[in-house]
Amino acid sequence: MEFEKIGVYNPDALYALQEIQPLEFALRSPIKRLDFIIGFLKKRKPEIVEAYVKKLEEKYGKLATKSYVDQSDIDIKKMISDLSNLKEFPDLAKRSLNLFLNLLEIEDNTDWIKEKTKIIQKNYIKSFLGPKYYNIESLVNIIEREEAVQLYKNYITEFMIDYYKDMEDNVEDLDAFWKKRFQNYAEDESDHWVVIHSKPNKGKLIYRKDVCLWIDAMEDFTDTEFKYLVCCYGDFQGAKRENKHFILTMDHTIAKGDPFCSCILHDTRIDWDLTHPPKEFWDSIWPLQE
Repeated sequence: MEFEKIGVYNPDALYALQEIQPLEFALRSPIKRLDFIIGFLKKRKPEIVEAYVKKLEEKYGKLATKSYVDQSDIDIKKMISDLSNLKEFPDLAKRSLNLFLNLLEIEDNTDWIKEKTKIIQKNYIKSFLGPKYYNIESLVNIIEREEAVQLYKNYITEFMIDYYKDMEDNVEDLDAFWKKRFQNYAEDESDHWVVIHSKPNKGKLIYRKDVCLWIDAMEDFTDTEFKYLVCCYGDFQGAKRENKHFILTMDHTIAKGDPFCSCILHDTRIDWDLTHPPKEFWDSIWPLQE
């Protein structure tokens, strides 16, 4: 089996600029997820919702050292009026937005409500991964860790199903996915994600990720299991967004301390053998990026 490399390792990739509209992105990512997890807990474990909201308010408040929201004229209640769960907790929404802006390290003169701005990749990544990390961390602080982790996994799966409900079956088969994900990617190496990949064969697409900017950006976050949950766990359900017959196996991850992420995308219409090769196989397919 032949493998190709795409992407170029760039030690300065985290300092490349990313243009975003902060408020729009906050509503689409951390605040939308916060609304969903509160609704999820209302169904799965309603007796902890009040304590969880309080814990999040404390956590967000301590972490956000600059009061971007207080210095603006934004109407928080109006902002969250369409969010069925979070609208009950406007103070939590306010603190969530303020934490997000702190993680972005928005410049004081930025009109983050209306204007677009450029943010370094490191802060951009932390702005949407950091809140997810604090959400699982806060859950572990009020119930047993094992139960909290399982609840959070279930939440991620339900969120992904809901988020992609109108975007299923983007590709017909693995060949179409390979062309979209890898063949076209080779034309633009600006993301600095280094991937070793094969072409689809017998219902399997094998690829290895040698660099993960997400984990690089999260170097100051210490809990390995939490980082795996917020960076990697959604990929399993996300594979079904591409095609409902796809299943992803990924036994080694940079998030858990492995030198790479080992990935196989299986098309179960062709083969239900989900065997994942041991680390020795992944070590041998291409020299690791130094």
